[in-house]
Amino acid sequence: MNKKELIELIVQEHNLSKKWVKEIVDNIFNEIINALNDVKKVNINEFGISY
Repeated sequence: MNKKELIELIVQEHNLSKKWVKEIVDNIFNEIINALNDVKKVNINEFGISY
């Protein structure tokens, strides 16, 4: 499931605003990416994931 599918599922299941859900999901993904990049074991960017 990609980010777009996750957003659609949440909007559909909980009858929420797509804009609001997208903002929340984007923020969560950014926090996860930042945390993983901080440990320097995983690098996630627009080109993919490297270990």
